[in-house]
Amino acid sequence: MYLSRTPFAHRAARLSFTAIPGTSMSIDQWIALALFAFVSSITPGPNNLMATASGARFGLRRTIPQVAGVTFGFTVLLWLAASGVAIVVVEHPLIGQTLAVLGYAYLGWLSFKLVAAAFGSPGRATSKMAALRPLTFWQATAFQFANPKGVMMALSTATTFLAGPRQSMVAIIAVGLVFAMINFPCVGAWALMGARLRGWLDDASAAWRMRAFNAVMGALLIATVIWMIALR
Repeated sequence: MYLSRTPFAHRAARLSFTAIPGTSMSIDQWIALALFAFVSSITPGPNNLMATASGARFGLRRTIPQVAGVTFGFTVLLWLAASGVAIVVVEHPLIGQTLAVLGYAYLGWLSFKLVAAAFGSPGRATSKMAALRPLTFWQATAFQFANPKGVMMALSTATTFLAGPRQSMVAIIAVGLVFAMINFPCVGAWALMGARLRGWLDDASAAWRMRAFNAVMGALLIATVIWMIALR
């Protein structure tokens, strides 16, 4: 009991929660950030569903640029949000609403493409699926600025973990890098899951499998859009 009141005990307690140099965040805050990054990155959303669909259709190697673009784009979005853009969006709701509408419109269009490729005459469906291409690195990067879930994640991270006036540029960069290191393998896992299904889906004797898969992915994207709109 006496030791708990000594200066040594207080110093030991502080050392166990020492903030990373250059930041004012404690170790337990970094752990909370890592857990938040994992949960928000691994749960279903537009990026993960699109990565799964791309992995199944084009394979993991051709989908990696899309996965990398997702991570890079979100990291830049998070840095911008933490640097003051979050305050602008909060004070001017029309900006956030415009981004959300653009994101919903793109997801709706992509859902329509997937469902349209799945239905119709076999020859027409095959030609539509052949016309589909995986997102490039820069396309996936740009999509993060219109991805409703990504925008909400960036704003939540910035306002929760980087809201203090003492946060330095080192802290902002470090938070983005931590998120990137966790986000990339999470989105990649969804792409890998789709790639694992590719052989089964590409069976020439059962072409309906790929068509059914595209229909399910399109329906899930539509359901995701409806869910995100309902949350607003």
